[in-house]
Amino acid sequence: MTMFNQELTGRYIASGGVHPELDARRVARAVFVRDTIRTLYDADKRFEIYPAGNGLMDELVDAAEEPLELIANDVSQGSGHGAAQHDRRHPMRKHHSVLGGVVLALTLTLTGCSDNGNDSDAQDTPTATSLTPTSSPPTPKTPEEKAAAQLTHYLDVRDEFYRAATIEFKRLNRVATGDEFLQIQATVADMDQYHIKVTGQYVHTLGEPRRRSDAKFIFLDCEDRAGVTERNKAGKRIKHSDPNGDPLRNPVAIEYTLVRDGGAWKVSTSDIKWDQPC
Repeated sequence: MTMFNQELTGRYIASGGVHPELDARRVARAVFVRDTIRTLYDADKRFEIYPAGNGLMDELVDAAEEPLELIANDVSQGSGHGAAQHDRRHPMRKHHSVLGGVVLALTLTLTGCSDNGNDSDAQDTPTATSLTPTSSPPTPKTPEEKAAAQLTHYLDVRDEFYRAATIEFKRLNRVATGDEFLQIQATVADMDQYHIKVTGQYVHTLGEPRRRSDAKFIFLDCEDRAGVTERNKAGKRIKHSDPNGDPLRNPVAIEYTLVRDGGAWKVSTSDIKWDQPC
């Protein structure tokens, strides 16, 4: 078990689970547990270990997803009172932590089995149109226009966080929710922990929105990173690759989901479309 424990500990540290800030540790752990459980769930379906709808797997998936919203809400409200207060507010947290720990141990034996991030009800992407900001942009009126404007604002905020390698929770809370709220914090925490420096400007070209409901839209962003440089602590340029090991295409297609949250449009998820050209 020594080698297994070392591998588990290494992956946990790499995820940001030992970040000096409590909120960053909670976010990193939640994302780590969620992704691990999804890996196991995908592997079980692929190898027909547990069929879809199995009670045990459903419970594990619920245990992974439910705390994300609780943590996101707690962090976004500026909680700095420690884990004890959080446990008192959310009595199910300990139960979910136990389930998550069991799943972490099981999942690390299954490598390369996850096919995460697919949108089962995705539709063909419409022809992209560039949203070029002007000095006096018109006030958004339709839900689609309001959602597009909020996504543009989110991308501006996200890009600033990347360059600064820090998070302003009040700003993030206005533009992101759910999984994206946690994921952006985990990404920026990694940048800070590993001293990654981002310089330059991202260029975003948004496609037409796809309506899933009155409270949900999906946009495709063709993100051009030609003017962006990422360097590690040693000053060496970081080059990104796709799951096949090939250089990441540029521009890269990223799908964003926006939902109505508290009367405002917010980004809830993002998904890189590795094989989809812009």
